[in-house]
Amino acid sequence: MNQTYDRLKAQFSCKLKVLGLYSKDRSTAFPWVFVQGLYNLKELDIANFFLEEICPCGIVDNEGQYAEMFERLTALHLSKMPKLMHLWKENSQQGRGIQNLESLHVSYCGRLKNLVPSSMCFRNLYTLKVSKCHGLISLATSSTVKSLAQLKELSLSGCKRMREIVTNEGEGEAGDEICFNQLKKLSLYDLPTLGSFFHLGNRTIKFPSLERLYVDKCSELKIFSNGVLSMQRLEFVQLDGNTWSAYKSRSLFPVEDVNTFIKRCWEKNNDTCLRQLFTQKTNASTSEAGEENNVDDLEDDSM
Repeated sequence: MNQTYDRLKAQFSCKLKVLGLYSKDRSTAFPWVFVQGLYNLKELDIANFFLEEICPCGIVDNEGQYAEMFERLTALHLSKMPKLMHLWKENSQQGRGIQNLESLHVSYCGRLKNLVPSSMCFRNLYTLKVSKCHGLISLATSSTVKSLAQLKELSLSGCKRMREIVTNEGEGEAGDEICFNQLKKLSLYDLPTLGSFFHLGNRTIKFPSLERLYVDKCSELKIFSNGVLSMQRLEFVQLDGNTWSAYKSRSLFPVEDVNTFIKRCWEKNNDTCLRQLFTQKTNASTSEAGEENNVDDLEDDSM
């Protein structure tokens, strides 16, 4: 196997820009030696491996060389890695190299506890998508979020235990501001325990560039944030089938009404559920009464 990797590496190391590695049965050892030294690699897709972290310290002969390869990566996609606990340990050399990423997609990593370490700065990240990572309680700390200065699209879906997007963890004072300067699209889908975007404190949260907001199947989301919320450029909102569009109303969405919109939609959906439950119970009672009448009719006929 190593000879095969060496032959492939010699053939493609100078040209290879996109690499996908997939293990059929998850028992295959990850080819660290093959990946190491692919200096022109731009996109790396890893799926179906039993890894607890991406490149544990000491696993390769030259970690500096490995970090140099990561410095050139612009896209990293990780999927179906059930043992993955975190991407990199705090202050790891590889973690510092990965900070040039522009796109990060992580899916079906059920044990992932920490997506973005507090020591890491994703200064060039444009797209972040996370799906089916049930171990995540939150996405990132407020201090880490401040490093996502270029983030344009954020998509979170199917993370069953996620309670909030940004967590405070005692960082900073209540008056500190959280700002997603470049974020244009925010999608939250199938997050059944999500209570708010940011729960603790009354911090100001700003989305100066946000244009589209999608929220669906987030049954516990009753408020976006307890603090001041600013979304001056919002053009489209979709919440569980309830939509608002600036193109139809010919006006910008009132910045103070995002929380109100969420609250009204939640109350509307809650009332709908109660009405459906009442209708189901009424129909069940009617059905039972009809069955009793049928029994009485049968008894009368038998007499």
